[in-house]
Amino acid sequence: MADTVRYHMEEMVPELEDLQRRGFFSAAELKQIAAKRTNFEYLLKRRAPLKADFLRCDMFLHKFVQRLFENSSSFECCVSVAS
Repeated sequence: MADTVRYHMEEMVPELEDLQRRGFFSAAELKQIAAKRTNFEYLLKRRAPLKADFLRCDMFLHKFVQRLFENSSSFECCVSVAS
């Protein structure tokens, strides 16, 4: 289980570095995000994950995307809104 979590977290590194390079988040913020994401990965990879774990992870990701939109007005041009 730990190998799988570590693999997924290592796959996220280029994306997190890109967010920092573009100025969406500071290094300290990304460190906190990575720590929370690691905790969620462990919770979701355990033998019997709870429904509450999935809901908390979903709320975390929702808040992350909200903060991403708040931190950048240039990101809006990349998202198409379906009417």
